[in-house]
Amino acid sequence: MTIRHMKIFVSVCKYESITKAAEKLYMTQPAVSLAIKELEENYGIKLFDRLTRRIQITEDGRRLLEYAVHLVALFDDMERVMKNPDAVGELRIGSSLTIGTCLLPKYTKNLALRYPNIKQRVSIDNSDNIVKAVAEGQIDIGLVEGAVNDKLLFAKAFMDDHLVAVCGRSHPFAQSQVVSLDEFLSQPLLLRERGSGTRELFESAVTLLEKQVNPVWESISTTALIYAVEAGNGVSVLPEKLVVEYIAAGRLREVKLQTPVLCRSLYLIHHKKKYLSASIRSFINIVMNQLN
Repeated sequence: MTIRHMKIFVSVCKYESITKAAEKLYMTQPAVSLAIKELEENYGIKLFDRLTRRIQITEDGRRLLEYAVHLVALFDDMERVMKNPDAVGELRIGSSLTIGTCLLPKYTKNLALRYPNIKQRVSIDNSDNIVKAVAEGQIDIGLVEGAVNDKLLFAKAFMDDHLVAVCGRSHPFAQSQVVSLDEFLSQPLLLRERGSGTRELFESAVTLLEKQVNPVWESISTTALIYAVEAGNGVSVLPEKLVVEYIAAGRLREVKLQTPVLCRSLYLIHHKKKYLSASIRSFINIVMNQLN
């Protein structure tokens, strides 16, 4: 089997269509179908179930895909380096919004000092999407909030963080010593979108206390939520690292909730089968040891 077969297989999996993969690869549909057939015959497995108008990957296909995405990525890295002697590859980094705002810039700057020729590509998204991208081989290494349960991924905590409840300086809670969870949840809630580590942690804590979260605002932007809370549109629960300056400046007030402290860990993740190049190992070292 050749890298060509693997590239065709990965493309078919990505687009879930032989026709679409053929278009993207500038190949004929029969040629793509033949490559998939050769893979199946070589390994003695069935890679796809052919449904009426689409194909669906099998369990054997998923196992092969785990290897194929990394083989293709490693081959592409080799091609870039060998065809351009002045380059030493590319590192694709994914990060959640909180980490991307507060921590990632110093990590990437440190890496650039060590590997000035490495091309860094950074994606900032919610934790769920970063985890998915790392598992699918679209990102080399990720930094996310909260525990990661994907069996394909290696995950190690590198820092602790916690959330704080906040309100505007004119809100009644601004003058309260302690606020019950019921009182807090009765206010208009302004929260991050589903899939964010911040939202997941708060919802989990509330659910354990048999309460419900019903936000009136949902946003992928923490900054938008901060401004909305400051303007008096409601209350929120946000990462301490992102609101500490606003609290110190008097623009927001911390609300003391009668609930356990909302703590979490921040995790570094990569695929268990990922080849760890020198630049990736250096980046891991920077993150795990908090090197500035």
